[in-house]
Amino acid sequence: MSRKFKIIRDYHKEGEFLYQKKHVEFEPGLTVLIGCNGCGKTTLMRQVRLQVEKDLKNPCVVHFDNFADGGHNSMQVSAFHEDFSRVAQQMCSSEGERIAIDMEMVARKIGNMMHKYQNEKEFWVFLDGIDSGFSIDAIEELKRGLFNTIFSTYPDKDIYILVTANEYEMARGEKCFDVVGCRYVGVKSYERYRNLVLKSREYKDARIEAAEKRAKKEKEEKLQQRFIECLNSFNTNAINECIKYLDKLPFEVIDYVLSKTSGINYPNWNYADTILQDYVRRKIDTVEKIQTDESEFKSQKQDTSKVVDF
Repeated sequence: MSRKFKIIRDYHKEGEFLYQKKHVEFEPGLTVLIGCNGCGKTTLMRQVRLQVEKDLKNPCVVHFDNFADGGHNSMQVSAFHEDFSRVAQQMCSSEGERIAIDMEMVARKIGNMMHKYQNEKEFWVFLDGIDSGFSIDAIEELKRGLFNTIFSTYPDKDIYILVTANEYEMARGEKCFDVVGCRYVGVKSYERYRNLVLKSREYKDARIEAAEKRAKKEKEEKLQQRFIECLNSFNTNAINECIKYLDKLPFEVIDYVLSKTSGINYPNWNYADTILQDYVRRKIDTVEKIQTDESEFKSQKQDTSKVVDF
C-alpha cells in the first residue's frame, strides 16, 4: 500500500519552492531519492520521517544519516559504549569501510526492530548519504545482503526503505524518485540519471537566484522605508547611495549606522557614508563587530585622556 504525505515546499522560508508538488507518495520496497546536492533530498526525507514517526503507533523506524551519525560521530558512540575494538577498526578504515561498519550496526537495528514489533504491518528505514565513498561492489552487496534479505524474510510486511543517491550505482536498477518533481521516474541508463541530476541542478540554481533577488529587493525596500521614517523630505540620491552598500554590507549594519548618525529629523549622510566606507575597508560586517569596535575605541580614548601627576 502506497503512503501519501503533505510536504512543506518552501521549507527554508526563502520565498521559493524546493519541490514542484504539495504531496509525495511512496510505495513499499526500496525507493532511491535522486537529485543534485542541495536539491532537497535530505530535507524531504526528514519531513517524511517525522510524519511517519508521528503517525505510527509504535516507533517502527530506523534512521541513519551518514553526515550526522557516521564517521567521527559513529566512533564517539562506539567509545561511549566502550566498544574500543570497533573504534580501532573504524580508525584504521577508509570512508567506504567505515560506512560498511555502520551498515552492520544499522542491520542489527533493523533486525531488532522487526523482531520487537513483529505484529506490526508497516516499517520504515531511512538511509541518507550512505553511498558517499562506497565502492560499486559494496553498494551491490548492501542491496543484496541487506535490502533483499529484509524483503524476502518479511514478505507479508509493508517495508519502506528510502535511500538518497549521490552515485548512479545506488539508483541503477531500482525504483527512483525525482525529488524536485516529486514523482517516480524510470532510470534505465547512466545518461538518464545524469540528465535528471543536471535538471534538478538547473531548478536549484534558478530557485537560489530568485530567492537572492527577492531578499535583496526586500532589504532595499526596508532601507528606503528606513530613510522615509528618518526624513521629513527624503533625498532620493542619498537613498540610492545607501542602497549600493547592500552589495558589500548586510542590511542590519547599514540600518545600525543610520540610527547612530541620525539627527533630529534626518540622518547625516556624509557622516554615515564615511563610516560605511570604513566598515567595508575593515570588513566589519556584523552589528556585533561594530559594537566591539566601538567599545575598543572608547577604551583607547579613555586611556589616552588619563593625566598622570608627578
